[in-house]
Amino acid sequence: MVPQTQKRTYPGGAQLKILKRRAGTVKQIGKITGTMKVVASSKLPGAVAKAGRVSTFFESLDVTTIELVNKLREDEDTERNLLTVIIYTDKGLCGSTNNQISRMLEKQELKNQKIVLWGEKGASAWEKSKHAAKVVFSAHPALKTPLTFSEASGVAGEILNEQYDLLRIIYNKMVGPATAEIQEIWLPARSTLDSDAGRNFLATYELEAVAADELLTSWNEYQLSAALNYCHFQNLAVEFFARRNSMENASKNAEEVGKKLNLLYNKARQAAITTELGEIVSGAAAVDEMLKAKK
Repeated sequence: MVPQTQKRTYPGGAQLKILKRRAGTVKQIGKITGTMKVVASSKLPGAVAKAGRVSTFFESLDVTTIELVNKLREDEDTERNLLTVIIYTDKGLCGSTNNQISRMLEKQELKNQKIVLWGEKGASAWEKSKHAAKVVFSAHPALKTPLTFSEASGVAGEILNEQYDLLRIIYNKMVGPATAEIQEIWLPARSTLDSDAGRNFLATYELEAVAADELLTSWNEYQLSAALNYCHFQNLAVEFFARRNSMENASKNAEEVGKKLNLLYNKARQAAITTELGEIVSGAAAVDEMLKAKK
């Protein structure tokens, strides 16, 4: 007899416990990812709306210089120094938004370019990049509070201390209700605005001679600050979009894995029951044979 202080063990019982525990763990993971998907879905409309509201401050300035920038970019005879600002996200569960930009830039030569990284995760991703030597500095906005225009202006001030002719900002943007893509913004430098091409372009505007230099400086600073603010909130909307998609996929995967584990558990349990029944039948048959032999 088995002592009352011990539980009877069954063949394959340990495997059944492992499968049951794994199925329970996967089920809990599915609940967590499902909740995070709901949270990201609820925040996405607000992020898209805010990205639309901050667009006005930048787009009105971008229209005035886009023709000048296009002319400078089309001039292939002049070799220009470029500065690229890459907008990364520091939030988790949406790594594809960062990886796509990094993979795209790894394929480019980035000749005569300096790089400024926006976001801590972007800085860590570039440590092993072949273009790591081109990074001049990285900016790390606060994660727990929304970005303010003052923070964007502070980063813009650091960027303006660098020497360049044209500036490129790379970021993610929602281009449809369920579509996001990588986009670029090109801005002229202060020296470019003050060149002959810049002066000719701005000749249509009435500028006082005394205040022209100050106006160009202020315009350049404000346009860059507005562009960084604009790109950050566009990227933030894509961040919630990517997180919602990743959590939805994770929930589906958890459900599929849970079904497979339950199937394995049921098969193992049925196999154990079948084995035990076979042992009982075999034992009963052996007892019958013994009784017949005694007779």
